[in-house]
Amino acid sequence: MRTKTNLKLSTLLLIMAFGAVSVFAQPPQGAPGYGARGGRMTEENVKQRVERLSESLGMSEEQKAKILEIELEAFKKNQVEMQKHYGDREAMRSYMQEQRELRDKQYKEVLSEEQMKKYLEEREQRYQEMRNRNMDRPPQDDPDRGNRGRGNG
Repeated sequence: MRTKTNLKLSTLLLIMAFGAVSVFAQPPQGAPGYGARGGRMTEENVKQRVERLSESLGMSEEQKAKILEIELEAFKKNQVEMQKHYGDREAMRSYMQEQRELRDKQYKEVLSEEQMKKYLEEREQRYQEMRNRNMDRPPQDDPDRGNRGRGNG
């Protein structure tokens, strides 16, 4: 009888230990180098994003190569800046705004007027979809977020 109890207890503790390990193995939400969904950002992600963008905008191979160069350079710079500004939401927001403006300027040099217009429209659409998704979520880990109103901060 005592052996069965010890076996059950040992099994339960083992299951709980594995559960705890898997929880702590996850990166913290919003940690530097991790995407919004918690997945590690890689150069491969950048290449895939440029591939989708190329298809969407009908880019030539030359345009695609230039955009990929712009995006990979930004990716590498962002890795450093994310570490530098980790935890400082306002500094990160400011940095990302500057990067968006720089990217738009660089894209204008590569894309046609029509492609640029479509790119900006698609970006706005993705932004609106993201805002709508975020409005459906309860506030997390930010005591001020509930006071600012959804999507205003």
